[in-house]
Amino acid sequence: MVLRSTVSWNSVISRYVGKGRFFEATDLFRRMKEERTKPSELTMVSLLNACACLGALGQGEWIHDYIVKNNFALNAIVVTAIIDGLAMNGRENEAVQLFSMLESSNCKPDHVSFLGVMTACDHGDRAGLLEETEELIRSMPVNPEAMQQRFCLKEKQIDEEPGCSSIEVNGEVHELVSGGRLHRPKKSTMNLMIWDGY
Repeated sequence: MVLRSTVSWNSVISRYVGKGRFFEATDLFRRMKEERTKPSELTMVSLLNACACLGALGQGEWIHDYIVKNNFALNAIVVTAIIDGLAMNGRENEAVQLFSMLESSNCKPDHVSFLGVMTACDHGDRAGLLEETEELIRSMPVNPEAMQQRFCLKEKQIDEEPGCSSIEVNGEVHELVSGGRLHRPKKSTMNLMIWDGY
């Protein structure tokens, strides 16, 4: 019998998320839970990233609740993943507030945290966050030019699969393809996580 560790699960889940195979990643999380392997903060970060990219805000909230209920450390990496998810799903003000809380905590933001909040501010320009963006850039302890380059690269890589996007409706993630046809909901943990309990 093959024994899988948290590290091996995290490696595969993270790789799936990195390759844009979000449903497979969440399916592996379900299997990880079935095998009673305890997830780590890195598992949660990968899943939060998957939810952010899928536009599955409800699922991301479920993962956040799971993090809190299971006493995961809210370190800069986990909080940054939450900031990213909020930013990518139209909750710019919450992302900026969470970043401000991160700045005032013992966990100091890094360049990835700045990138996440800059994404929130960019998406929120229409919501009146332009001043916050300018103030943030002026106060950054990192090279603003390097951050701008990374930000541009990240923005260009958001839509890797042309003509395909996803939307969460009533807790189910649906894939949309060009031409307007709606795919059936994906059968994965994205829908099952909420009902399986913690």
